[in-house]
Amino acid sequence: MTEKRAGMTIEQILERERAHEFNFEKLLDPYREGGTKDQPMPRTWGTVVRWLLDKHKFDIETVGAAILLICLEMKGGKTFEGDGSYGSMGHQMVHAIRNTCVQIRERNQAQAVFALMGKKIFGQVEELLAEQIRKQLRPWWKRLF
Repeated sequence: MTEKRAGMTIEQILERERAHEFNFEKLLDPYREGGTKDQPMPRTWGTVVRWLLDKHKFDIETVGAAILLICLEMKGGKTFEGDGSYGSMGHQMVHAIRNTCVQIRERNQAQAVFALMGKKIFGQVEELLAEQIRKQLRPWWKRLF
């Protein structure tokens, strides 16, 4: 990487780095058709986020992570074809984001359950060890009774 940068100016290096960044708006451009053919409504990231937050009650961290994952896939070449009707490509993209939100939420809930179970089991093991230590520390004449 440094060999390639050796003969480049700062402007060339910055331009090259900017080329690797991705623009969320450019990724959304092919999927802007929203609403219906009779009542078109341009699709924006704001409307997508609002729909996921208000209608499906996802938290903002889950929505942001899902959008980032889908955008990374789109940057890698994934496209959403739809069924050819008005706005169907964007509809398919938004539902892919929603499905990713569901997967993230399920994974987070499973991790929370396992963490709770782990705490409970750890607490029981801790109590068992404490009882064993108490028994061992009692004087020998008290252990007889």
